[in-house]
Amino acid sequence: MADNPMAMRSSTRVWPAWPRQGISNFQGGGVRRVWKRDYIAEFGCGIVLAYGERFTSGEDGMKTKSAGAECEARFTYADYCTWSENERWELIDGVAYAMTPGPGLAHQRMAGELFWQLKNFFRGKPCEVFIAPLDVRLPNGEESDDKVDTVVQPDLLVVCDQKKLDDKGGRGAPDLAIEVLSPSSGRHDRVRKLNLYERHGVKEYWIVDPVGEVLVFHLSADGLFDRPLRYSRDSKILTPLFEGLEIDLSTVFPAPASPKAPPKRVKEIAKPFKAKAKKKTRV
Repeated sequence: MADNPMAMRSSTRVWPAWPRQGISNFQGGGVRRVWKRDYIAEFGCGIVLAYGERFTSGEDGMKTKSAGAECEARFTYADYCTWSENERWELIDGVAYAMTPGPGLAHQRMAGELFWQLKNFFRGKPCEVFIAPLDVRLPNGEESDDKVDTVVQPDLLVVCDQKKLDDKGGRGAPDLAIEVLSPSSGRHDRVRKLNLYERHGVKEYWIVDPVGEVLVFHLSADGLFDRPLRYSRDSKILTPLFEGLEIDLSTVFPAPASPKAPPKRVKEIAKPFKAKAKKKTRV
């Protein structure tokens, strides 16, 4: 255990090395899955991994990670670029949020239908529509990319300023951001990213709820989102941001399952029993 850098500093217990292929369903400190780590030590603010990584669970159940010995440490885009491509993360103000497990089938169908309608509308126009995953860096000022501490991946986004696009993805607020809710990301999209998009000046934000509702937030002149407009599954979204855009939600949401009719009962009338007459035999 002397080779374990965490063993000398941990005030609690340290587990010995697990196999290199990873650890599955480990529940301590809110961590569900940890890959390719030799040692895990448990600290008061979560699970600290060898090499100085720590994973904790936020109040909304989303897995987060921070760096170094203190929980207040923050990541930047430079750190983000060194992480495994097999893991999806979002950085918000330096805190990393795990975007796993991946979206389900219903989520992808809704996102795909929205992308198809938006793509058809913007064809031949200066605005472009993208579907996740695409990294969007949201700087606080003129800092270099390496120092940016917020990187998100909206499910869909529309960018009209080509100067905001480069080989890395996008830099700066998109004109439209759309998030399709998942069971694990509801509060993240409704609260954390709502505040983030408002702060960075996203002109319009759509929250798509799989139950059959879309909330549309418009950025007002004072830089704050107005009260959202609600659209049901059988309506069409019209927005002043893009004149002529019309999103038919009846094709975005699957039709609600109709309740199954109870099986028909067949009423049978019992016939009175009649004994068969015995045949007379000749003597």
